[in-house]
Amino acid sequence: MRISAVGAARGYSHALRRALHTPVATAFGGLTLGLALGASALAFAVLYGYLFRPLPYANPTRLYVVRQRLVNVGMRGPLVSVRFYRRLKRLPEFHDSGLFTIDDGTVTVGGRNVFAHFSAVTPSIFPLLNVKPFMGRALSEASELPDGPHEVVLSYGLWQRAFAASARVLGQSLIVGGTPMRIVGVMPRNFVFPIPHTEFWAPFVITPRRLASGNINYEMLMRMPPGWTLTGINSVLKTVRNAELHRETQADQARAMKNGYVIDAIAYRRMLLSYAGGVAPFWGLFGFTLLLLLMAVVNSTSLALTRQRRRLGEMSLRKVLGAGNSSVARLIVLEHLPEWIIMVATGVTVAVYCIRLLHAHQLPSPYMPFEIRFDAVAAVYVGVASLMVFLCIAGSSVGASLLSRPSASAVQEIAQRGSAGRAFRNAQRAMASAQICIALVLVVCGALVTRSLIGLLNQPLHFQVRRLTVASVMLPRTIHVATFWRQARTALREIPGVQTVALGHMVPFGESAEGGTFYPEGHPEQRTWAWMPIVSPGFFNAMGAHLLAGRDFAPRDEQPKSHSVIVSVALARALFGHSDVVGEELDQGMRIVGVAPTLPWKLDPASDHEGYAVYVPVGARRNHYVHVLIRSDASPGIVMSAVRRVFRTVAPAAAIYRMRTLRQMMNGASLNREAFAWLVAGFGVLAFLMAVSGTYAIVAYGTRLRLFEFALRQVLGATRGKILALALRETAALLLIGGAVGVAVTYVVVGGLRSMLYGVSGLVPWALLLALALIGMSVLLAAALPVWRASRVSPSSIMIQ
Repeated sequence: MRISAVGAARGYSHALRRALHTPVATAFGGLTLGLALGASALAFAVLYGYLFRPLPYANPTRLYVVRQRLVNVGMRGPLVSVRFYRRLKRLPEFHDSGLFTIDDGTVTVGGRNVFAHFSAVTPSIFPLLNVKPFMGRALSEASELPDGPHEVVLSYGLWQRAFAASARVLGQSLIVGGTPMRIVGVMPRNFVFPIPHTEFWAPFVITPRRLASGNINYEMLMRMPPGWTLTGINSVLKTVRNAELHRETQADQARAMKNGYVIDAIAYRRMLLSYAGGVAPFWGLFGFTLLLLLMAVVNSTSLALTRQRRRLGEMSLRKVLGAGNSSVARLIVLEHLPEWIIMVATGVTVAVYCIRLLHAHQLPSPYMPFEIRFDAVAAVYVGVASLMVFLCIAGSSVGASLLSRPSASAVQEIAQRGSAGRAFRNAQRAMASAQICIALVLVVCGALVTRSLIGLLNQPLHFQVRRLTVASVMLPRTIHVATFWRQARTALREIPGVQTVALGHMVPFGESAEGGTFYPEGHPEQRTWAWMPIVSPGFFNAMGAHLLAGRDFAPRDEQPKSHSVIVSVALARALFGHSDVVGEELDQGMRIVGVAPTLPWKLDPASDHEGYAVYVPVGARRNHYVHVLIRSDASPGIVMSAVRRVFRTVAPAAAIYRMRTLRQMMNGASLNREAFAWLVAGFGVLAFLMAVSGTYAIVAYGTRLRLFEFALRQVLGATRGKILALALRETAALLLIGGAVGVAVTYVVVGGLRSMLYGVSGLVPWALLLALALIGMSVLLAAALPVWRASRVSPSSIMIQ
């Protein structure tokens, strides 16, 4: 036993010395694998956080959202009307359900007005989620009635910040939009619904006006009853829809069918994921990192085999001296341990750092109840992935050593190395082709995603971005937006350097969005969904946009009963077939007085509803969350300070939510796509470098084995150019095989990415040819370097060895 322990210690010592004898190779291999492992762990944490981490509610997989949609006219959101909710609530399948909506407003805390996100919920929401308050109670059933009590439940964060975590908070008042609300409870620390930044929960009051209206603007959450499936629930909802249509006239039925009237339910997580672009980006990102990790494994395995073949003499001598296969295998495995340790340490460091970087940039979105963290699940993934990588690399080295036959003759050992093991050479060629294939896939995908991002950021805007500052303001309910604007615009125009000022409750790439369906007067069958921005006179001038026809809003259009509207040219063409629509009327007597260019309201055109918009003048609609636009020659910092002073003077009860330049708003809107594009492009660069370095190592080793052959050819009269061409033919064959397979794989992968690409229809030839040329020239250059060096060695110095 003592001798065995001494032998094991010597084996460990030898393995460590061997690893330290080649520190550059060990560190390079560990760092390369660590970068790929860290990228894979990051993508896994994102994938798990969005798609698999349980939502913080009881039985979250049983939570579903009911939707009323007109899919053919753009109404595809997960919304219902109050009247429809009440009708479903009477059915036993939908008894465990509730209604909620996300809202924001000014809250007076300690005499100070602040902006806050909150949610209006029916009292059934809290039992539905099976979450009890940390302190006090939830909203009472009577709070949803028109004459019910004004109650509010605080978030744990707001309780700590605004009330210093006082136990006496219950019974105190919180003034929301000028209305005192009695605090009845405080939710637990980790409670999130429906978005993480929710500060409190107020009652969703079901008024007669809301019941009488068919306004589809609210979200309905339900818990699936035991024994039911989504198919069964959707079958019930289809029956409800058919019963609704049966009560309508034939004309209304035909119109509803033409508009694509659908009532169905989807999982709550799926609804949330739809706001984040669906599941495709997350699986795509994870797939790219797996390809990168696979390439790193192939590269490291090839390099390990190369190093192992150089030690055939040592392994043969060990076997002749009596070393068994187990001792040889143990020695080789121990030699790979330092590389494995470096890989795991690097991978964990990269993953943790990148996750913190995502949080610093508010990714995932602060409006999603998803969480990305490096926890036990991610640690298990790193452990399993690193173990598989280690077994693959160490196992291939062990296999190469054990398959070699022992020989005590140096001549025989050299002959074995010279013949070089055809199976080994074929394996290395296959790995080189695999590296070229994976590199081609990642380089092309990185180029296409980057091209898509550039296209998005450089799409036609039809407005001027420079020198435009946007102040997002929440007004108290007691202040009408038109009154506020009449007082504020005069003071804002007096700020030095200010050229134009305007107001709108929507700005391009902003957070707030509101819309509805519109159709030409008398033609409801042409109903189409469009954005509905509320803007002041001078909005287009402040944006640097020019009306294409008609006039801008005038002060007379700001009256409460004004029916003047301006439409985007895209909507004009969709509804009337041409852009000369000044004087035409939309439904509800709205008269078109101007035609505006098509502004991009969302970064991604797929979610922008074709840029359709109906502009409504300030005063015609009530809205308390507004954006003030200031175009000025002064620096943004000076403008923002002056604007804050103006608001404190003219509207001290208002809360400034955020103040940014329009360029900063655009950058924030593109953050998700930029992160995805940078990651994929970075994977492509790493894959390219791995392919070049891996090919260089393989060709360099093959050249070393063929030194005797090259010397003999030179003696027989071959020139260096012919020797170089002969050696490069094998590399060209590797390029041909890897490139052909890579083109086929890339075609399939890009097909899956098509929904995430903008301005890129598919596998464009320029990207493929550019990637092939870049990889091909780099690989050939890497292959030519060791052959050129070998051809410069004197034949006599090789043949006398």
